Amino acid sequence: MSRTHPQMRFRPPPDLKDRIEHEASANRRSLNAQMVICIETYFAMQHTTTGSPLESSADRRATHHKSAGVQAHG
Repeated sequence: MSRTHPQMRFRPPPDLKDRIEHEASANRRSLNAQMVICIETYFAMQHTTTGSPLESSADRRATHHKSAGVQAHG
């Protein structure tokens, strides 16, 4: 990971932080590297299941409801 990449604040719930720490340790990665791997894996999985790596779950629900003839609410 490059220290020149943009920084983001991330405040996970304590149990999620513990899981990330455990996985990072088990995989011999920094916390940052572990989170990057998890996020990249998530987007890769979304891309293979939806065709768009950035399509949100709300977008998928709206598309599903539209194809099912159901009107989506807020």
